[in-house]
Amino acid sequence: VLNKLLSLAYNASQQPFGFGIWSNMLVSTQSFLKIIYTVTGKDIEPFISLWVYQGGCARFTGSFVFNRKRNVVELDIRQDLNAPGALKFVGTLNVTIQELDGSFSHQFKIEENKTKFEITCHSKSRRNKKKRIPLMTGEEVDMDLSAMDADSPVLWLRLDPDMHLLRTVNFEQPDYMWQYQLKFERCIVAQFEAIEALGRFPTAASRLALTDTIENQECYYRVRQDACYCLAKIANMMVGTWTGPPAMITIFRKMFGSHSCPYIIRQNNFSNFHHYYLLKTMPQAMARLRDIHNLCLPEITKFLLDLFKYNDNSHNKWSDNYFRAALVEALSASITPAVTNVSLITGQVVTADMLSADIKLVVEEVVRCLNLEKLMPCYKYTVTVSCLYTIRTLQKLGHLPNESDFFKDYTQPGIFRDVRVAAITCLVDFIRGDITGGHLQWTLDFIDKEHDPYLRHHAVTCLTQNPPFRPSERSPLNTQSLVERLWDMM
Repeated sequence: VLNKLLSLAYNASQQPFGFGIWSNMLVSTQSFLKIIYTVTGKDIEPFISLWVYQGGCARFTGSFVFNRKRNVVELDIRQDLNAPGALKFVGTLNVTIQELDGSFSHQFKIEENKTKFEITCHSKSRRNKKKRIPLMTGEEVDMDLSAMDADSPVLWLRLDPDMHLLRTVNFEQPDYMWQYQLKFERCIVAQFEAIEALGRFPTAASRLALTDTIENQECYYRVRQDACYCLAKIANMMVGTWTGPPAMITIFRKMFGSHSCPYIIRQNNFSNFHHYYLLKTMPQAMARLRDIHNLCLPEITKFLLDLFKYNDNSHNKWSDNYFRAALVEALSASITPAVTNVSLITGQVVTADMLSADIKLVVEEVVRCLNLEKLMPCYKYTVTVSCLYTIRTLQKLGHLPNESDFFKDYTQPGIFRDVRVAAITCLVDFIRGDITGGHLQWTLDFIDKEHDPYLRHHAVTCLTQNPPFRPSERSPLNTQSLVERLWDMM
């Protein structure tokens, strides 16, 4: 419909000149603005000047205080103009406040960097702690209001909820408001905001709100995934006071454990994609759990290895390659730095006996998956890719010798492109710790000789993202010959 309107409007505006049948396809920015003015009578040049012709976005920081005597919310909104990419915004800002009697929207004119507003509340504070609350969607829900301030009718508050502006918002409100927002707000963006905020409040109430979100079948699956990672984060912050089994392990066994034995995962059935994504995410989140010594919990390592052991895809019509790759990535996330760095052991051959018991099991499982891939390769070799990254993690954390020949074998022509990409990424990671420059020269030789432009581009991208040295560093790799070679390559 828009294309037809544009075509008609452009033809109407250019009719006297007769530029030909294809003239309506040649739309510049100025002609586009002229078309909009012709059709609507509105000049949007100021809008284009603000949001299109220049970079940056508005950066809002907000907080509020409830004045009980006057029954008003004193809202404080600031703009951070010193942040990178900050753009001063002048215009209308929408604010939505959820009260006991419903959701109410307000509009405010932003003119200065720091502005204070007052919002008169429609509701009165109630002493009874149970009430059906009407939401913005029109539905009414039962809320336990025992956590909130007895004198305040405000449940939560949001700036620019409809995202009409290019902006970032950093809003401060009590933790119980974020918990209410996560549980009862129906906007997915609001739920993401609440999860991010709850990561700063390691309390039992936050733990309960995140657990309820993970178990909520009606909740969007990506919100539930974020809740898993946030729960792992606050579990690590609460490690001294956490009670019960490790975070999420009970939920996982309830959702995916066998009916006869919850400790064994049931046969794969990926017909419910929401469950499938949670099945992949929860082990990765649990792998990030740490004890008071910042080590992975032994129960989690055993739990992850059991997932490999009991994985059964024989009756599933979908491939489980991405699930197995996610399990390998979970093993990688569970690895913690070694007490004794095997890379520093000189004069003797590093053996499996030098590894700790848990790391030895992890290495054995990764090698088994890697060897199994050679016999029965999966779709796009996703498991091989994850294994390569995990082996590099084991090297960086001091569990395996820091040797690169293993990865060079996977960069040879004829190997699947995704595997070569992973191997190159790992090899570039060696450069920064190699003062001889051998790995840097090997990478540059690869860029020179490789026939696949995608791989050459990827190698250069890796070098720019993980450079061998910074401009201000004194590095033996920073030489005149390197400058000349890079110019020749350009």
